[in-house]
Order: sequence, then C-alpha cells, then structure tokens
Amino acid sequence: ARHGQGAVVLVSGEAGIGKSRLVDSFVRSIAADEHVWVESLYCSPLSSNSPFYPLIEDIQKTLGRAAGNDERHALTGLRSLLAESGAESDLAVFLLARLLSVDLPADVPQPDLAPAAQQAKTAQLLLQLLTHQQRGHPGLIIIDDLQWADPTTLGWIDLLVGQVPTRPLLVLVTARPPCHPAWLSRPRTSAVTLGRLDAHDILAICQARCSGMTLPPEILQHVADKTDGVPLFAEELTSMILESGILQAEDDHYVLKGPVPTHAIPTTLQG
Repeated sequence: ARHGQGAVVLVSGEAGIGKSRLVDSFVRSIAADEHVWVESLYCSPLSSNSPFYPLIEDIQKTLGRAAGNDERHALTGLRSLLAESGAESDLAVFLLARLLSVDLPADVPQPDLAPAAQQAKTAQLLLQLLTHQQRGHPGLIIIDDLQWADPTTLGWIDLLVGQVPTRPLLVLVTARPPCHPAWLSRPRTSAVTLGRLDAHDILAICQARCSGMTLPPEILQHVADKTDGVPLFAEELTSMILESGILQAEDDHYVLKGPVPTHAIPTTLQG
C-alpha cells in the first residue's frame, strides 16, 4: 500500500476471539510513522437500518458538530468541508445536508434525482470526502463490525474496494461469521479467519491478568474448560475470579479460601 497498490483484508471470527485486538496491535505497530493516515469507521447493531451510518458519524466528528450548534453554523462547516475536498457544488451541498439532516436555505436548488441515483451520487461524494483526508499519504481505513453495516454502507464499501488497487491504501474490515462479501473475489483482497486458542494460550492469558501472581491449578483448569478457547471470555472470567473474594494472596501466588461457590464463576460468555 505504501507504494501505491492497496489491499483489503477481512478479519473474521466470533465475538471475543480477538479481531479488534489484532487490528489495534497492527495500528500500534505503525504509530511511529506520522505520515500514515488512519481512519476508523464503526458499524453499530443499533443503526443497521440507518443509511451510511458510520460515514455520517465520521463526518460529524470531522465537523465537530455539537448538539447545540445552530443550522447556520452546521451549513458553514458543511460547505467548508466540501470546498476543502474539492467537491463543492450545489448538488454536493444538497446531498450532504440531506444526509446530515441540515436544513437548507431556499436559494440552494434541489435536484430532481431518482432515489437510486441520489444514493449512488451520495456514495461517490462520501468516498471523495473520506479519501481526500489522506492527502497522498499511505493510508489505513478500519471498518469495524461489518455484520452490522446497513445496505447503503455495504454499497459504499464495495465502491471503496474497487478503487483500492490503485491507491496507497490498506483497508482492514472486521466481521463476525457468517460473512463472505462478494468483493472477496476481487484482486488485492484476502481474508484472515481467527480460530479459538488452545489451552496453553488461554492459561497464558489468565496468568497475564494476575500481575505476576500464580492462580491455583483448579482455577486455571476451570477457566480453560469453561472458556473453550475464547480469549475475551478468559480475560473477563479471570478478572471476575480475582474480584470475587474467593482467593487469598500468599507471597507470589493465590490460594482458595474454600470451595468455589457455584455462582462465583459464570459458565458462558454471555453470563
């Protein structure tokens, strides 16, 4: 991607398996390079029917729009954003204002566009606004939780994937299965599937939560058995056990104060 030929990588796996942790580690690994542009978009289960939701959130963050801002202030910021990206036109003002629920003055013409055409032009405009921020630098776009993306956002991602091979851009997409977007068959795309960890790695996660202290063998075995290789479950379960009051610290290890209460350790990740 640094040399102008970008790529898209889908990181998939069940909840708690470490998708976000892997992406965060990658972002930290490039943090020292101040010339890399990084942008994160977040899909939400509460907005899976809201058109272009993660992109709207990103634009509002860029504009710094607070709930108390008046419409005139919002429109000024909107026009400034469009001018900065070279996309200012009456049509662009109309499309972006409509998307952000900003009232337009009467002197702004309202185009006669079919809904499908308006959606397509909006997607193109949003792509231009986002990628303009890259300003020629190598870039990383993270799209989190694809399984919750609304149909318009999925269409926009398809548009983005089509341009990636000729841009200095890496796109990392995280998703829970089943998720196999059609664009995975395109050039410069690939998938990484994260599986569950083995018992050895789960025990290492448990011990890492204990600040150098050692857990009783029966607790370690219980965590390994119950978490079934899911790292988030192992982390949270270990933290709950440490806070439950059933352990007592002695030198460099913990000992059980008595029998483990059945209610002290949840048996599922949801619990």
